[in-house]
Amino acid sequence: MTTATRTPATTPLPGGAAPIPLAPVVPAMQAAVDVLRSEGVDTVFGGPRAANLRLDAALAGSGIRHLIVRHEEGATHMADGWARTTGKVGVAIGTSGPAGTNMITGLYTAQADSVPIICLTGQAARAKLHQEAFQAVDIVESARPVTKWAVQVKEAAQIPWVLRRAFRAARSGRPGAVLVDLPIDVQHQESAWDAAERLLVQGALTGDHQPGPGNVASEPDQVPGSARFPALARRRARPSRHSPPLRGRRPRASRASRRRAGPPWSAVPS
Repeated sequence: MTTATRTPATTPLPGGAAPIPLAPVVPAMQAAVDVLRSEGVDTVFGGPRAANLRLDAALAGSGIRHLIVRHEEGATHMADGWARTTGKVGVAIGTSGPAGTNMITGLYTAQADSVPIICLTGQAARAKLHQEAFQAVDIVESARPVTKWAVQVKEAAQIPWVLRRAFRAARSGRPGAVLVDLPIDVQHQESAWDAAERLLVQGALTGDHQPGPGNVASEPDQVPGSARFPALARRRARPSRHSPPLRGRRPRASRASRRRAGPPWSAVPS
């Protein structure tokens, strides 16, 4: 897809100094796709629907494969499997309303298993939110309990920063799921964006750092897995309340702790 870019404007300076050129103005979804590419995304899963057609159009010709699915829950599980096998962040795309709620199961699965995925959901126009409008579900609040971070973009200028932070949140610490909600009126906006600058945003990865299996090895805390992801392997090695009992002699409880615990169940009259 060929997107139009406006000639960059300039900011005049006092004293006759040379003006500072500003970044060119581009469609909001073009900036989003530029960030996806700079973060190493080469495949996304989802389906083109009314509330995400702008994003789908921006993906055309970008070099990112958009694999079409028949159900949004399947898209999240495919992104989950993609992240587990490639070491990259899996990306799933859905539309507004029930499509977003269909993704909750996949988000929870990725969050529970520490798999880094990002779900991009279309949304109704901001003026229609919280009015029980058609397919205007508050997906951010619905996804918050099962994600590391759930956020709605309020204007086009926020998109690059929000997506950078989304990838950082998905990878860093304990990896997990992130949801980014994109209202349709924000998708139609334009903003100043220069992909060539590759700015470092809130400590996120810069554009010239392409995450992949070769780079992940030096960043063990950024994506999950077993041999490829030592951080998850260390967590799995820790005993949990579901682990089998340890063999051998158990330590005797102190007299004080036995008094606090009370009598055994066999001594309690029925």
